[in-house]
Amino acid sequence: FVEESDAPVVNCCLNVGSRYRKAFNDQVRAVKSRIEPKMQAEFWEILGRIEVVLGTDLRSGTRGVAVFARGGTHPFFRPLQFGAPLPNRVTISRTPQLYPLVELRDNYYRYVVLLSTEESARILEIDVGTVKETFRIARPGLRRRDGREWTRDHLQSHTQARLQQFVHEQVRLLDQAVTSGDYRHLVLAGDPRAIAHVHKALPRHLRGIVIGTVRASDKDRSPDLGEATLAAFEAHKETESLSVVEQFGYEIGTRGAAVQGTVECFRALQGSNARTLILSQAYDPGPGHACRACNGILPERRPRACPACGRTDLRPIDIREEMVRMAERNRCAIEIVKSSGAMTPYGGVGCLLRYFTPEPDRKPAA
Repeated sequence: FVEESDAPVVNCCLNVGSRYRKAFNDQVRAVKSRIEPKMQAEFWEILGRIEVVLGTDLRSGTRGVAVFARGGTHPFFRPLQFGAPLPNRVTISRTPQLYPLVELRDNYYRYVVLLSTEESARILEIDVGTVKETFRIARPGLRRRDGREWTRDHLQSHTQARLQQFVHEQVRLLDQAVTSGDYRHLVLAGDPRAIAHVHKALPRHLRGIVIGTVRASDKDRSPDLGEATLAAFEAHKETESLSVVEQFGYEIGTRGAAVQGTVECFRALQGSNARTLILSQAYDPGPGHACRACNGILPERRPRACPACGRTDLRPIDIREEMVRMAERNRCAIEIVKSSGAMTPYGGVGCLLRYFTPEPDRKPAA
């Protein structure tokens, strides 16, 4: 995590499409007036380095770019490339703005695809929109009989043994891919009969992470398989999100280990008591404030003074970004709920807590 310094952080996110250069220039024009005169030289130097990334360093298949950079006495420059698009945005802040990456991770995340057909199989790893083929398996051929003809029983027995060997090899390599990459979701694709054979042979720990099946052909290209299986993953993620909201609603309704609303959730995150931060995709709490004197952070929109030191010299901050930053720092899970209205009764934000602290006067916060 990058701490604050006197120099601002330039946050650049881009959807690398046909007009991303124009989008980049438009965003720069919108933000450059906010740069203090003494920081102008560093700002334009950072933009020049971003231009180099866009002009010469983009990898094949890159659809989204994020760059976080700062000059001054504690400089850094961190370019990131993804196989999924990001919203076009250039902003200035005191710390890196993480929400676009958290949302990208929640939308695309990581999963494994096993494409299984009668004669071949492929294992693909999907990592934030990037599709990588890691294994390709061919079904073993018929053994030669040294001039003798196969009897019907021998042929049937050998065919069955050949199928079992083929399925066993798929499961072995699939387990290797899932374990080495620490994947938590698996999609089975291909011919329905071949999928059924594999599914039956899966050990419990692999069967438990299967989130869907997709009909596909061994002639399908890897990027096309990534697109085809993403719908199954998104449907599963939406079900997971609504399940988290349901659990949260139960905890709130029974005054259990949960809080709702911006102020209460912010305090839970500050106290490292949140285990899951739940955000509506439409959640927009507006600016919070930070005290310039003691660096205290206040989630209230218009506080009169800092409650810690009484000073009134406050600066605005992006409260949603600060909540995400605290959640990431504390290894708190983050769930972004796309379903319209699911979190509306709770002010768009809630936290499941690590432990319950009784608060008799606790009320929903705005």
